[in-house]
Amino acid sequence: MTNPTAQPKWTSTAGPLQTKAVQRALGELTTEHKQFIQLDGIVGGPESRHSYCSLFSQAKRDDVTAAETLIGEQFGYAITSENHKRIIAAVTAAMPTLINDRPIDDKRRTPAEESLRLQQVATDSQQRKREQEAHNAEVLRIVGELNLQYPWAKTRDDSMSRQAHAAANLRQELTIAFPNTKFSVRSDSASMTNSVNYRWSLGPTAKDVAGIADKYEYGRFDGMQDLAFNDSSAFGEAVEQVLGRAKYVSGSREIPAEIHEQIGRLLCEVQQVEFARNYTQHLFGQGDSRCLSDHVNELVARTSFPPNTEITGIVYVEGGRDETTKEYAQSGYQPSH
Repeated sequence: MTNPTAQPKWTSTAGPLQTKAVQRALGELTTEHKQFIQLDGIVGGPESRHSYCSLFSQAKRDDVTAAETLIGEQFGYAITSENHKRIIAAVTAAMPTLINDRPIDDKRRTPAEESLRLQQVATDSQQRKREQEAHNAEVLRIVGELNLQYPWAKTRDDSMSRQAHAAANLRQELTIAFPNTKFSVRSDSASMTNSVNYRWSLGPTAKDVAGIADKYEYGRFDGMQDLAFNDSSAFGEAVEQVLGRAKYVSGSREIPAEIHEQIGRLLCEVQQVEFARNYTQHLFGQGDSRCLSDHVNELVARTSFPPNTEITGIVYVEGGRDETTKEYAQSGYQPSH
């Protein structure tokens, strides 16, 4: 092998089809620089060989370079209507020897290396078996806990899809957790995927509902690695058995337009800003570039609305750590009712 060297460029006065045929033959010759024979198997034992093309190789084979030079000089690096067939014939004649002399990439293992490899394979297999057994035992343990926690859970039968199973149990769990809120829960399927979607009006916050619904979803996305994957944890598999799961689970809460407007007016009133619907500017001063609906949506997102809620005003509440839930709440305005 040598480093790449520039070859003279071919010229052509032949027709386009004749030129293309020669260029194709010369291209096959040039590709031989990247062709190798790989040996696999055991030294002194069973082995195999196959050809492969190293697309990113920059090296040049001396024998291929010599063939390219010989053919190029023989025809003066010029393709004509009279010599194009002879150029192709010269390339064809050179190829068998070049193919036979392809460099060897020896990947064979010695008998000692093969013995160590097989030992490692056996060790890894045993480790995976132990891990799988521990995983299965953990799934069974969690299934037992979930059966006690959800005695009402509907069991999936052969006529029920996994997403329908999840939807039925999610609907029941949401009804138990928020008895005064009506939820619409629907399942759907498409090619290679399935989903559950839930909707409700007012009632609990999206965060509170997601705290229940999220376990019904097995599709996950790792933003750090930009990678989508399916949850195969012991807890996830146990939930799959007891409650069911769908690849995607999503929900949305409806806030009636009149409540949205009422909160917007109250925000403007307390901030002494003229209410101009979504054209309201600088609610919290000149440095505030967000529109009014953004502020309303942010307030609504962290607010629960009990049944028959009547909003009577708006108050500012200092955030901090809730000693009961151990969660932190942000400071901000909240509706009073």
